[in-house]
Amino acid sequence: MKKYKRLVIIVFVIILGISYVPDLVNAESVVDTTAPELASFTLEKTTVEAPGKIKVRATVTDDISGGAYVRAVFTYRVETDENDKGSNIYVYMNQETGKYEYYKEYKLSVLLDSYYSDNENEEETIHTDGILGGNIDISQYMPEATYTIDYISVEDKAGNYKYYDDKRDSAENLPDFAKGLSINVKNNRLIDTTAPELASFTLEKTTVEAPGKIKVRATVTDDISGGAYVRAVFTYRVETDENDKGSNIYVYMNQETGKYEYYKEYKLSVLLDSYYSDNENEEETIHTDGILGGNIDISQYMPEATYTIDYISVEDKAGNYKYYDDKRDSAENLPDFVKNMAINIRNNSNKSYEVTTGTSNADMVSSIQNASNDAIIKVDYTTNDTLVQGVFDAIKGTNKILSLESEGVTWEFNGSDITQPTKNINLSVYIGQVNQTNSNMNSNIFNEIKDIVDNTNSVVLKFAENGVLPGKAKVRIKTDYVMRQYLGTRGVNVYYYDNMTKKMVPIASNLTLTADNYLEFEIEHCSYYVMTKGALSSLTQPNNTTLEPSSDDIHPSDDEEVAYNDTTVTSSVVTKQLENAIDTTKTTTRAPKTGDNTVLFILIYAIAAGGSIFTICKIKRL
Repeated sequence: MKKYKRLVIIVFVIILGISYVPDLVNAESVVDTTAPELASFTLEKTTVEAPGKIKVRATVTDDISGGAYVRAVFTYRVETDENDKGSNIYVYMNQETGKYEYYKEYKLSVLLDSYYSDNENEEETIHTDGILGGNIDISQYMPEATYTIDYISVEDKAGNYKYYDDKRDSAENLPDFAKGLSINVKNNRLIDTTAPELASFTLEKTTVEAPGKIKVRATVTDDISGGAYVRAVFTYRVETDENDKGSNIYVYMNQETGKYEYYKEYKLSVLLDSYYSDNENEEETIHTDGILGGNIDISQYMPEATYTIDYISVEDKAGNYKYYDDKRDSAENLPDFVKNMAINIRNNSNKSYEVTTGTSNADMVSSIQNASNDAIIKVDYTTNDTLVQGVFDAIKGTNKILSLESEGVTWEFNGSDITQPTKNINLSVYIGQVNQTNSNMNSNIFNEIKDIVDNTNSVVLKFAENGVLPGKAKVRIKTDYVMRQYLGTRGVNVYYYDNMTKKMVPIASNLTLTADNYLEFEIEHCSYYVMTKGALSSLTQPNNTTLEPSSDDIHPSDDEEVAYNDTTVTSSVVTKQLENAIDTTKTTTRAPKTGDNTVLFILIYAIAAGGSIFTICKIKRL
């Protein structure tokens, strides 16, 4: 009788397991290709005194992955004409008259996600109830007016999106609950509507060895609000023609000949603001003397050439701006003190980008496929963290080098190293100081790491859940003053945290910062990694610089937490991460967890099934 009871229990477990396996398999394989729908959109209030803020909430319906973001823009427009050379000028085609209309336009915008606080005095946290939140911040310089809803966009965690815009043929009309929605801004202050002027612009040096950097300073004069930003772009152009199907191709109209000219173009750009350091060994601080600062970072792959000034834009704190560009009719000419300004780059490596593209470019994969076998390819992922499978297919089996770049974190793949199955990967990385609370990390894992490193200065890197990568990747982490002071500039060690064995696995030892202030190490899978100041005394270090765990060392987390938020990346992003311990270098989207439990479950139930068959046969013999 006991044998039959045991048989019944085994059969029950098998049935239960088999019923679960299809759901388990489908959970990892179902792809979300349907755009979400906006279900609600509400404003806490519709009248606000500047400066101030308005709390906004929204809900989104989605079939699989769930809503991730809602963006909304409210506008106030004042009609003008083509002779207006001021700032904030927008041109629209009137579909009825067929004529262009000119407006001076002011905007209020908001981004809603699941990371927000319900009370101004509370810390921002992840909300899992499906409600997305955020605030519209009203500057003290916003004109007193009524701002009406312009458009709303919604996006799910798989990257599918939809626009609601009554003016755009390709978009859906605004839902009834959002039609006519408006915000009344009251402002009794003196309003700044005049664009600032560039007063000075200087380079610390005009010749630099790649990789390297150039310190830049500028001053701006403004009547009321004061200068906020200066942007400058230097370019190196090589003439080509319309038959060139490569990347970096730009087309310009020659005003004298009336013909188009084609160029392969490379750019150096810089954003100057009041938050910078005067010395590399000093902490970045807010400068109140009116001088704006920043650095031009020169990549190791920038072509050796002379880069000449292309254009400069200036913007004040009220959002008024002005362009200086000798080629643009609507802009002012470059001031005499910047005309013919140039930067000479020296690069002894003889390596330079053949292709420059971005993850948001529709022709990214084709441009990489068409590149030469040993091309160096730059891909900017600032606006989109997802690198599609086709990119890895395009470099697999070649000597192409893929440099994936964004503010703070750079990845590098070599086509000859792509030996694993190719797939989409998420390039986002969370960075947090180990001795501070970090809501973007799995709290259990974070505390386990904290216990192991004890009092050692350590920084935790949480990579998105990509599992085993298509190939070995060199990861470069940008360090600023705060991180350099915390970890040091040499003797840094890197570990992979195995959350199954609860042990640190050495990955790289005794690292020294590169000339452009990066820490470099190699990984083969994505998980939690830890950078430490010196070695952890309880562990044996590797004999060489890098040591990768095998794929067998990779274990999934049973309670992995995934955070979704959107952060504006600045030149001091790593500083802010270490200070606030909740900022991120990138927006995170859901990816498969490290490791796959499907095969494990199928194996378990296959063994159980075999055991039951054996038991049945034994009972029959009895």
